[in-house]
Amino acid sequence: MKMVNSRETTQEASPEQSRARSVIGKIGVVALAALAVTVPPYVTHKAVRYYVESRWTDEQFLYHHLSESVLQKRAGVSCPDTIAGNKNILGMALRNDGPSQVPGILIRKYLCQSVRDYAHSEDKSKLSQNELVGVYVAVHEAEHVNNGNHHGTEAETHCVAFQKIPLFAKQLGASENEISDMMDEQRKLYFNFYNPDYRTLQCRDGGTYDLDPAHPGMFPYTPSGQPALP
Repeated sequence: MKMVNSRETTQEASPEQSRARSVIGKIGVVALAALAVTVPPYVTHKAVRYYVESRWTDEQFLYHHLSESVLQKRAGVSCPDTIAGNKNILGMALRNDGPSQVPGILIRKYLCQSVRDYAHSEDKSKLSQNELVGVYVAVHEAEHVNNGNHHGTEAETHCVAFQKIPLFAKQLGASENEISDMMDEQRKLYFNFYNPDYRTLQCRDGGTYDLDPAHPGMFPYTPSGQPALP
């Protein structure tokens, strides 16, 4: 490949050109100063964050926000089109007994993308079904990794992940009110998950898997342990 000198040949500017450049430079400084005064800091921060995250892969995006909120261990994250060739599998946690000794989190690609859509949405109180499921699956698989090689039972993981969803949603930029609205939908999703392996009557206020028994109201179960509609 031919290499060329990147420096350009220049000519000395005339007095008129110098004055014009000086005026333009001053206008630019004044415009930037006005922008800094009139644009709230949170707007510029949001714009910068969006720009930085737009350059990440789905895997980088998900790992960053999980590790900043609910993921307690280093893990690899992958967003394949399918998992184990089975389109019914939405997510999976891999044990850390492979050559790398690092656990892994697999989440279907469309759900990874849905989590990003949720993070960048203006109104996080209104979620699509894919966004709702994507947020939950990400936290669920992260909790499996937190539990180590035994991974915990599905019922335990299902319950604990449900309680940690607000932490992940907050990390993705949701307000308290938006989190509250989302949890109403997550309760319905939880209640409608009929696989008995994922259900336990201990997932209730004061139950074995209650992470914060001093603050009741997180569960889709009544204190007696009987299922109740959210």
